[in-house]
Amino acid sequence: MRSRLEYFHSSNYPKAYFLHSETNKKGIGKIKDEVNGLIISEFIGLGPKCDSLLIEGASKTAAKGVPYSVCKQHLNHNVYKDVLSSQQKLMRRCNMIQTDNRHRVYTSQVVKTALHRFDSKRFICDDGISTLAYGHVLI
Repeated sequence: MRSRLEYFHSSNYPKAYFLHSETNKKGIGKIKDEVNGLIISEFIGLGPKCDSLLIEGASKTAAKGVPYSVCKQHLNHNVYKDVLSSQQKLMRRCNMIQTDNRHRVYTSQVVKTALHRFDSKRFICDDGISTLAYGHVLI
């Protein structure tokens, strides 16, 4: 990585770290280490922008379209693991502030799919983990 530092954004590392460099700070198209050099012990990816990392005893989760408060209160690494193994949807109730066609603001309570492992662009093989793109010759 040190020999190809022009491809990486490494200003988020500690200043004393040997890979720290300010040259590509906020550079477009550069690869960034999201965990700042910490060791990832487990990764669960349920879909695009829906994943959980187990980083040195702590977890970092992401679930697109789910309010932050729901993620913080209800979604942890073990929940992601349960959804992956059980192949079930996880639904959660969310309070939302919305508008209608006439620009009136109102609050509503919505039941959203917080986590699921269905990917509409991939075919899941019999082992439940491996996938193939739709249109692949083996499908």
